[in-house]
Amino acid sequence: MKFKLINFIILLVMMNGVISALSKCSGITLPVSPISFIIILSIPYIIYLFLLAVQKKYVKDYINILFFVVFFIMTFKLMFFAMDLSFSSITFTYLYYVFPLFYFYIGTSLSKVEIDKTIKNIFYAGLVLLSISFVQYLFFESLPSCLTDLPFLSSVDQDKYMREYLDIVFYRPNGLVSNPITFGYFLLILLAITLYYFNKYNKMKYLLIVFAISFMIFSLLSRTNILNMIMLFSLFAYYRFGLSITIISSMLTILILLIAIPILYEMNPLVTFVIDRFTEKDTYAAASTQEHLDDFKAAIDSITNNFLFGIPEGVYVGEDQIITDGAWLSLVLHFGIFAFVAYILIWMLLAFSSYLLSKEGEYKGLFFSIFFITIIENFFNSAMLDKGMHVFIWILFGLAYRLSQISLKGKYHE
Repeated sequence: MKFKLINFIILLVMMNGVISALSKCSGITLPVSPISFIIILSIPYIIYLFLLAVQKKYVKDYINILFFVVFFIMTFKLMFFAMDLSFSSITFTYLYYVFPLFYFYIGTSLSKVEIDKTIKNIFYAGLVLLSISFVQYLFFESLPSCLTDLPFLSSVDQDKYMREYLDIVFYRPNGLVSNPITFGYFLLILLAITLYYFNKYNKMKYLLIVFAISFMIFSLLSRTNILNMIMLFSLFAYYRFGLSITIISSMLTILILLIAIPILYEMNPLVTFVIDRFTEKDTYAAASTQEHLDDFKAAIDSITNNFLFGIPEGVYVGEDQIITDGAWLSLVLHFGIFAFVAYILIWMLLAFSSYLLSKEGEYKGLFFSIFFITIIENFFNSAMLDKGMHVFIWILFGLAYRLSQISLKGKYHE
C-alpha cells in the first residue's frame, strides 16, 4: 500500500503540467496549481515519513537535524523578517523552498526492490512526456493552444519562449512539464536513466530512446542543457569504458565536430541557429547573457544587504523583483546564509553518498550523474526551483541516499 501511494504521488508530481493543460482544454479554472495542491495534500504524509525515517534510522541523525534547521530558520525569517506576512508570502516560502526538501523522505522509505520499480515507473512516465513533446514539435500548428502553450501560462507568454531565425520560427516544446529550459533539465534526468539502462542491459531500444532525447534537448536551444547532455555522455562513457577510452573518444569527437561544424553550418537552419547561440552571433543569446550578468549583479547587491536571512518575503516584487537564472544564487537570496549553509551541507552529504553508490556495479553513474549536472545547471538557470522539479529532484535524492545506506549495510531486501 505504501509503495503504491508513493508511486502515485510521484506520478502526480511528474504529470502536474499535463493536468494543468487538460484543465485549460476543458475550460476548467483551477483555484490553485496542481503541483501546489499535490504538495499541500502530501504534507501530512511526508511529515509521517520524516518521523518514520528518524525512528527506523533510515537517515543519519545529523541529516535529519539539518532538514529541521532549514525549516526552523525559514519559519523564523517569515515570522520576524517578512515585509508582507500574508497567505501568499507564507505559501510561497513553504511551497517553493521548504516542503519540497522533505520529499527526500519519500525516497528513503522504500526498499531496494521497490526503488528499482520506482525508477522504472519514472522512466516510463518520462517517455510519455517525451512523446508529448514530439507531438508538440511535429504538430504544433494543428494542435489546440492548450496543448502547446506552457501549461501554467497563456499563449501570449508562450511567445517569449519561441525563437526566430531568417523568418523561421522555432517552436520549443515543453512536454507539458514547464518552460523549455525546465523541460530540458527534466530530459537530462530521463537521459541519465536511459543511459543507465543501456549500460546495464545493452539493448538497442535504449539507444534509440537516447537518440530521441538528445534530438529533443538539441531542439530546445538551451546552451546549458546541450553542454550538460555532452557531459552526461562523457560520464557514462567513463563508467562504461574507463578513463583512457573516454578521453580518447572525447578528443576524437571534438576533432570531428571541429571539422563538421563549418560544413554543417548553414546547411540546416536549426543547426545554424544553435551554433550562432553558442558563438553569440544570435542577438537574443548575447542579450540573454548580458541580462544574466545584470541579474547576477543585482542579486549580489541584495545578498550583501540581506546576508543573514535573505530578502524579506513581500519585498522586491513587481518591477523591482529580482530574477536570477541561477538556482544557487536564488537560494542564497531567499534563504540567507544560515539556511543556505544547512542546505549546502545536506547537498554535500547526499552527493557523497551518491558518489559512493556510483562505484557499485549495479548503479554505476546513475544518481551521481544527476547530482553532477544539477550542480552545473544551478549556476546558469533556476530549472530545479520549478515547484514540480524541486519536489521531483528531492525524491530522486532520497532514492539515491536510501540505496547507498542499504548497500553499505548489505541489506538489499530490508
